[in-house]
Amino acid sequence: MRGRGLFGFAQHDDELAWLIEVSAVVVAIVGLWSALNGAAGPVGQASVPWEVDVGGLDGAAGRLVREAFAALPDIERTMDSPTGPVAALAPTPRRLADDVVAPFFPVSGAPALRFARCLDGDTVAYVGRATSTASPLGALVIIVQPTPSLPDGRSDAQHHRLASGHAVHASVWILPQGRGLAGDDSIDDAGNSLRPAGAVATAPLSLGLLRVRAMSTTSAR
Repeated sequence: MRGRGLFGFAQHDDELAWLIEVSAVVVAIVGLWSALNGAAGPVGQASVPWEVDVGGLDGAAGRLVREAFAALPDIERTMDSPTGPVAALAPTPRRLADDVVAPFFPVSGAPALRFARCLDGDTVAYVGRATSTASPLGALVIIVQPTPSLPDGRSDAQHHRLASGHAVHASVWILPQGRGLAGDDSIDDAGNSLRPAGAVATAPLSLGLLRVRAMSTTSAR
């Protein structure tokens, strides 16, 4: 009768077979560890079908997305208050354009997107729709909403601590070039939507939008 060897496995007369058995278990353990710790794929590869890495977006589309992430401090700072973030205090697209904040203010040439500010309770969504079929993106949406805490107590690419000490969660969503965003885009002179925000602020996935995953190191802020 065979005894038990390393890790309790049955000993084999054939040492090679025993090594193969142990190697298979090691591979399985490594695979499980990687899954539990969110091992990242190559730049440009989405972790889920409805995500895309910012590093995988090139040209004008990539520039617009990076401008959207860069605009977040201007939006969040205005929303801040002693009692927490207030969506209604978020700047209008007109104000952001007047302050020369891209992508609300076109860096060069005609604007590729026409933005509307949509409010839904404590959430604000900036919905940018393509101004023509030549626009590099079909749509670009910026969503900012309060969050009760930060992961590990620190800011990262999508979770930010405000000056008041409160925190927000921010995300950027896109539609590829040539695809239109469903819904009404009626706005006033300041860029406020004249219609309820609806799914664009609360369920962007239902509209076919892809979330952009920012590649950023965690930093205190």
